[in-house]
Amino acid sequence: WDDDVIDLISISKGVAELLSEKLTMLPPSLIEVLKVAAAVGSQVEESTLKLLNKDPLAFRLQLGHSLPLAVQEGFLEKAGPVYAFSHDSLQAAVCDLIPVFERKFFHKKIGTSLMMRWNTLDPNHIILAADQMNLCKDELELSSEERVSIAGLQLLAGKHSMKSSCFESARSYIESGVSLLQENHWESNYSLSLELYEMSALVSFIDGNGNADATMKRLQSILQHAKTFEDTLNASVLLSKFMGSRGNYAEAINNCLGILSNLGETFPNEIDSTIVASTVAETKQLLANITKEQISQYPVLNDPSKLNAMKFMSLLMLYAVA
Repeated sequence: WDDDVIDLISISKGVAELLSEKLTMLPPSLIEVLKVAAAVGSQVEESTLKLLNKDPLAFRLQLGHSLPLAVQEGFLEKAGPVYAFSHDSLQAAVCDLIPVFERKFFHKKIGTSLMMRWNTLDPNHIILAADQMNLCKDELELSSEERVSIAGLQLLAGKHSMKSSCFESARSYIESGVSLLQENHWESNYSLSLELYEMSALVSFIDGNGNADATMKRLQSILQHAKTFEDTLNASVLLSKFMGSRGNYAEAINNCLGILSNLGETFPNEIDSTIVASTVAETKQLLANITKEQISQYPVLNDPSKLNAMKFMSLLMLYAVA
């Protein structure tokens, strides 16, 4: 539990309505802070407001004076580093102070201000920036450079959501990123396209819920447009898992064998007990005078080709006994 958030207490609806009527009489500096807070959500961390305030071209918020005044006047509640509107209707009333036609630009200004320093942002602020951009991207004419930047931001937000096992949110961010790619994106933004399509296929596969067609569509696109064999490997691993998950073990095995052959690891077309016995005997001979301690002291395997081969061999063993 977040004790700071639990400590936030909402006021009654009647009191909120009275405060809403008082909004227009507040100092402009306080109204500006409340607008930013309302655009972010029902609650906002002080660090977010301070971060936005570092961009003088976007915001000039008088936080030192306005935040304590907002709490004193009853518009915000404070618990630790978190400020929250004391009632949902207050947040709505503040949002109404932003003209409808300006709101998309307001969200873009917040998102852009955060994006300017996304290399140093924590995951929460990356997700906030992505959310702000998603509130305006479909209503604004974006340049090709902006579309690429926002697509990259959505990719980061999707990755962070995946790490938190928030698969539905991850899917939303990743698909938002894909939607921002231009028609010739495989030529103009190859690396970004590859990552987005890999993540899209992965989150569709994990999410399930009838997303088999979406998974296959993304995988086929990757395999069609990949520039190198190495760039197909992540998609090929997922394709094998996809086949196995649907009970198509023979197809999964053949796919793994084909990739392993390209990686330089070949297997006999026909395997019988004689071949198995001979291979086991050779392996025993190789390990005859080697102890577990010696093996533990060997260098960590870092050959990319061998590491990829191990992925497919693991899948091969899984489906061979299925």
